[in-house]
This record gives sequence, structure tokens and C-alpha cells, in this order.
Amino acid sequence: PAVNFTNFCRENFIGESTLKKKISKVNLLLKSTGLKIVIRKNFISILGEERIIRYCLISLLWRVYRGTRWPFKLLEEKTIDSLVSSIVLDGRKISYGKRKQLSFYLAVYLSRVKTNHLILEEHLPNYSTQLILKNNYLSKLSDTIKKFFEIPDKEVAFILLTFYTFPESYNYFQDTASTLVLLKNFSEQSYNSLIKFVNYIELKHPKWDKNAPSSSLFWSVLISGRIFVDIFGDIYFNSSAVRIFKHANTESPHLLPSIKKEIQTIEPNLSKNTLKSLTLRYAQAYILEFSPQDFEPEIKILLLTDVALYIDMITQERIENLLHDKYNYTLERNFAIGKPDLILS
Repeated sequence: PAVNFTNFCRENFIGESTLKKKISKVNLLLKSTGLKIVIRKNFISILGEERIIRYCLISLLWRVYRGTRWPFKLLEEKTIDSLVSSIVLDGRKISYGKRKQLSFYLAVYLSRVKTNHLILEEHLPNYSTQLILKNNYLSKLSDTIKKFFEIPDKEVAFILLTFYTFPESYNYFQDTASTLVLLKNFSEQSYNSLIKFVNYIELKHPKWDKNAPSSSLFWSVLISGRIFVDIFGDIYFNSSAVRIFKHANTESPHLLPSIKKEIQTIEPNLSKNTLKSLTLRYAQAYILEFSPQDFEPEIKILLLTDVALYIDMITQERIENLLHDKYNYTLERNFAIGKPDLILS
């Protein structure tokens, strides 16, 4: 239901002028998303595209409550949990925490549908219809959801489309190879973006086998990241893992700038936020296969010892255990590396 401004202030013990000032500050933060909170006829409303509103609400509520409290007064938590369990059966590789997060997704979607805030198809990627129609799970998902809630078919389709943004759901709802073929046929830009980025990785790592079974999760993360960007556009932040930018900038300061530069050569006309979002998600796929330190300057380390061989090997192993997660380095015991940056004696 609509939120009455006066009642909201009274119930939360906040002055109307104070709340208006806070809303003005929030609107500055929301400006890049195209959203705006307004007060009209004493009711609080959110203006903007529905898909963006939903993702921002999910992100806000999940970051605040993280599944420890249920903030949806008009939806029973047990009902939503039962719905998620019916969709995400045992045996699929989705963790308990991710399931709880999915319940927040569904609760926000259903809450918005209840108040007649519906998804507009023209705001979705041009391949959405084909992607969903080719998925054999659509009818089953519709039957499952409609046991609990009566919602329009296009909203069921949007829920299924959302699953494509979760890499854990691939190889059940649809394998990555089939998804890639659909993107190739119906979205040349998205397909070329994926393939050219993979070509870039192959140049950087010539021995990498992109078709190896061990690379399946890489493809899931890469494709789901691209579809997320196609659906939510300029929303560059994560609904969870809020420290990921700080961590990347501290531990691997060249990772995101290097991948961003490569994406710009592939798609030079992306908006600032879309570029930032795509960079983050392609980087997440990259570090599933390779070290984020690949982009950092290489440090040449020379180990000079005159101890017993077993001590020499233990020393080398301990050094590598300390360094391999944080630095791009070469460790040698002879002068083959040329002039070293550091000598350990």
C-alpha cells in the first residue's frame, strides 16, 4: 500500500522537515540510477523504471536485514520460504544464504505486483522473450508460483529471467551453451562482448582451455553477469558483498582498471555506470579461473641459500604460501630471472 507521509513521520518519531531533508540526500545518491523519492498529496512514492526500483529495494533490504529479520509485513516468511524451496530443490548448488536472498527477491517482486507496479517488457533486453520461451522450466515455474500467488504471466517470466543472473542456477534451468547460442542469435552486442572478452583471456593465458569441464562455472558467472547488466543497466552495485570494491582496490588495484580498459575497447559507447557494472562482473568471472594478481607488476624474487635441500624446499614453500594470494611474483633459486627486485638470503 501507499505510504502516508504524515503517518510515517508520526510512527517513526521523526519531524516532517527532517525527513524531507533526508529524502533530498537520498535522492542525490539515487540520481545515477534514474530513481527519485517524491511526496505527492501527502504520500511517499518512488519514481523510475520498475526493474531498477525492485533491484534497489532488494539491495537495501538485504543489506539491512541479511535474512535475520523479515521486513515484509504483508507476506508470510514461511510462505515465501516454501515457494523458494519448491523452486530451488535439494541438489541444486545454491547455498542456504543465497536461498534466503532469493526469498527477498521474490518478496519484493510480489509486493510490487500486489500494488500493481508491473514490469514493462520494453525495458527488458531484446532477447528476453526468446530466452524465456526456449526454457522448458517456464511452465513448471508458473505452476509452482501460482500455487501460492496469483500473478501475471509476464511477472513469472521476469522471475525466471532473474534466475539467469544467478550463476548457481545454470545447468538446471538452462545450460550455458544454449544460453550463449540464444544470445548469438538475438543479441549480437551481448554475444560479441562475451566472446571478445574470452578471446582477450586466451591471449593472456594461451594454455587455458575454455571448453574444459572445470571452466563451466567461469561461463556461468560470465554469462549471468552480462545478463544482469542487460536487465538492470546502470545499477553497478551488488545486492550483497558490499566491500568488494574496497577489497579489489586494496588487494588488486590494477584488476578492475585493466578489465575496464579492455571492455572499453570492445564496447566503447557504454554509459559510465554500465561500464562499471560490467567490469565488476567480468572481473568476478576472471578470478574464478586466474589470479587477480595477473594485472599487478611482476616482482622478481631470488632465493639464495646454502642449506640442506629439504630446508631449501620448505623455505620456498613457505614463501609461496605467504605471497601467492597477494602478489604477482616469480621465485627462482638461480639468476635465470635476470636482475631480481628482491633477494632473500
